[in-house]
Amino acid sequence: MSIYSTAINFDATEHEVECARWVEVDRDDAKPQMIAAGRKYRRAPEQDCTCGAGPIIYTGSHVLPSDEDPRGGSFSACYIPGFIDRSDRPALGEDDFPPHPWLRVWVDGGESDDYQGSVALLDRKQVAELHTFLGKWLAGDPDAETA
Repeated sequence: MSIYSTAINFDATEHEVECARWVEVDRDDAKPQMIAAGRKYRRAPEQDCTCGAGPIIYTGSHVLPSDEDPRGGSFSACYIPGFIDRSDRPALGEDDFPPHPWLRVWVDGGESDDYQGSVALLDRKQVAELHTFLGKWLAGDPDAETA
């Protein structure tokens, strides 16, 4: 069991209901497990994604990406909730203790169905620098830097 709680996730398999990748099926055509779960949609992998699920697949540092490029893989950021304890840091309860000071980021490039992603842990200082950079980048700052 993982001690991490997913805070954000972009995954190429999680399409919006309005996406062409999901097709509504009649109850007569639905599998029993779909009916039991109350679902009425099935995946239609032969259809092109129309919702932009998942990151754009990276094709190299020499290629300018496009919103029309293929999507695949995943990106997620997770944290350890404050109620998780260890011997040198007892838990006080979810509301009484902030999350542990590490953010786990996971990236899968989406080039295969194997999900052979890479995982890294960032400490609070690194997350603060990333936060500063992303804020400047989102604001359109052409000289966005963390320092």
